[in-house]
Amino acid sequence: MKDFFLEGGVGMFPTVLSGFVALAFAVRDVMGPGPRRSLLIASLLALTASCAVLGFSMGLIATAHAVTSTPDSTWKLFVQGLGESTNNLVLGSLLVVPSALLAAVGAAQAARA
Repeated sequence: MKDFFLEGGVGMFPTVLSGFVALAFAVRDVMGPGPRRSLLIASLLALTASCAVLGFSMGLIATAHAVTSTPDSTWKLFVQGLGESTNNLVLGSLLVVPSALLAAVGAAQAARA
């Protein structure tokens, strides 16, 4: 897990921060739904997804720079960089999906009340 996080690079930090905040608010929403909290959770989920895409993009930029500045670059270097960049998207998905499911449960509870 440590390698997964480190390979993703600096973009992992805002993704995990916003994702855990979204997850915490989604859990809180299931425990006691609030009408204003749903908008906050949706905004945090969008922020988490945006951070994941930004981290992926920054990783692709770093990969492209490394491939073009290395004289003996191969497809292997590009594919390795692509794989490491994808860690941002995986982390974002791992945080957004359960948060969205919990938010849906909270919204269903609020609709029943």
